[in-house]
Amino acid sequence: METRYHIIRNKRELKKLIACCKATGYACCDYETNAEPIYNRGFKPTILSVSWMPGFGASIPLDHFQTQEYTSPGWNWKKMLRKFGEEVIENYEITKVAWNWKFDDQINQKYHIYYRGTCLDGMLAKYLLNEEKPNDLKSMVRRYLPEYGNYEKQDAFDKIPWDKKELDPLCHYGCQDTDYTLRLMIFFEKKLIDLGLYSTFRNLIMSASRVLTSVEKNGLYLDREFNNQLLETYKPKIDAARQAIYDLPRVKKFEKKYNQEKIDKYIQSIESELEELDYNDPKDKRKIASREQKISNIKAGIFTTKKEQELIRPLNLGSPVDLPALMYSEEGFHFEVIKNNESGKPSTDEETLTNLRLTVKKPDSPKAIFLDRLLELRGLEKMYKTYIEGWNEKVQDDDRLHGRFLIHGTTSGRLSCISGDSLVLTNYGEIPIRELEYFSDEDDIKVMTQEGWKPLVDFIYKGEQEMYEVTLEDGTSIRCTLDHKFITNQGTKSLRSIYNSSRKTISNKIKLLRYVEEQE
Repeated sequence: METRYHIIRNKRELKKLIACCKATGYACCDYETNAEPIYNRGFKPTILSVSWMPGFGASIPLDHFQTQEYTSPGWNWKKMLRKFGEEVIENYEITKVAWNWKFDDQINQKYHIYYRGTCLDGMLAKYLLNEEKPNDLKSMVRRYLPEYGNYEKQDAFDKIPWDKKELDPLCHYGCQDTDYTLRLMIFFEKKLIDLGLYSTFRNLIMSASRVLTSVEKNGLYLDREFNNQLLETYKPKIDAARQAIYDLPRVKKFEKKYNQEKIDKYIQSIESELEELDYNDPKDKRKIASREQKISNIKAGIFTTKKEQELIRPLNLGSPVDLPALMYSEEGFHFEVIKNNESGKPSTDEETLTNLRLTVKKPDSPKAIFLDRLLELRGLEKMYKTYIEGWNEKVQDDDRLHGRFLIHGTTSGRLSCISGDSLVLTNYGEIPIRELEYFSDEDDIKVMTQEGWKPLVDFIYKGEQEMYEVTLEDGTSIRCTLDHKFITNQGTKSLRSIYNSSRKTISNKIKLLRYVEEQE
C-alpha cells in the first residue's frame, strides 16, 4: 500500500488533519520527545504524529529546533497542539489509538488535554492476545506486517542526538509508527472480537490503564530538603558502622591473615611464571628482572598496581567471598552453617544473620557484637541506597517520584513497576551494575550473557564518565556509559557501537539517547 506522510505547516493544514480524523473516526497518535522525563523542566515534545487510516499520516511540529523553518509565520505549537487536542483527543466521536497510551496520555495532560471517548492501546491488545514478550512495536510489525518489517532500518537519523534530528526524517519516522500501530490495532481488534476478549480489553484492560496513568502522573511526593539532610547524615553513619566492625579484634586478626594468604598466593603465581622462564635466554632477562623486582617490592610492602593494591584492601563486608570467609572459617568467627544460597555457598542474607544472632546467648560475646554491628550496617546501607540516595536520583523536577506501572510486564498478569537502575543477572540474583564493584574480585560470581553464564573477572572504575539515558520502546529507562554492553539480537554490543550504528539492534530497540548532566 502506498503511504502518504506530510508535515503540518499551517492552520489550514491542521484543520484538514482534524477533518480527516473526524471523517474516519480514528486518530492514532504518537509523540516523539527529547527523552527527558515528562515532569522535568527540560522535557520537550518534538512532534505529534497522527494517522487516521492505513497508509496516511501527518506530523505536527512542536518544540523542535526546525519548527520555524517548516511552519508559517506566527506558528505557536502550544496553541496548535491545544487546537488538535480539543477537536480530536477530547472528541467523544473519535477513537484514539496508540502504542503505550499511558505515555502519550501523560504528555497530553501536561498540556491540559484530557481524552474522552474510546481509547485503544495496541500494546495492551497484543498482551491480552499473547502475554509472552516481546511487546514492542517494531517486533510486532516484523511479525504481523512483514512487508514493512525493516522500516526502522531505513531511518538513518536514529543515530543522531535528539537535538540534531532533522524534522523531515523525524516526522516520516513518527508517521510510520502511527501508521503501523493503526494497522496492527485493526488486526488485533478483529482477533479480540473473534476470541470473545474485546469486552475484557475495553472494559478491564483499558480502564486499568487509565487508572494507572493517573497513579503515574500524581506520583509520590518527596521532601527534597529533608532527603538532602538524610544524605548528609547517613553516609557518616554508614562509615562509622563499617569501621566499628573493622575495629573488632577478631576481624583485625582475620583480615591480616586473610590478606597475607592472598599475598603469598600472588607471590607463588609470580614464582611459577619465573620457573617457566629461561635465565640463560637474553629475551627472558627483562621479564625475569621485572618479576623478581615485583616480588621484592611486595615483600617490602610496596604495592604499585591496582591488582597488587587489592591484596591489602580492607575486607569487603558486602562480598559473597570475603564475608562468608570471615563468618564461617575457623580463622574467623566459625559460625555454624544454617543455610546455603542458590550457588551452594553459606548464606549471609539478613534472615540468616538474624537467625544466627538468636543462637548466640551471650549479648556481649564477640559473635553477638559482630552480628549486631553487621545487621546495623545492613540496615543503614539498605535505607541509604534504596530510599535516600535511590529516591533522590529518581525524583523529577516536580518533587515527585513517578513510577511506571506495567500491565504487560509479566506473564502472570500481575502488575510490575520498573525503575531506571540497570540490573545484571548473576548467580547471586539480580544486582544493580553500580554494585558489581563489591563482587569484582570473587572467583565464583557469574553473569548471564547471551552465551550463558560467564565469570565476572573484573570491575573497572574509570572515574567520572558522561552518562546517557537509554529509553526503550516499552518505556524502560536505563542510565549507563557508552561502554555499557547490551545483549542484542546481533550479539553483545556496547552502547557506543549501537549509538554509532544506523541499525537498531537491542531486542527492545533503543529509541532515544540523551546526555545526562549527572555524573556517576
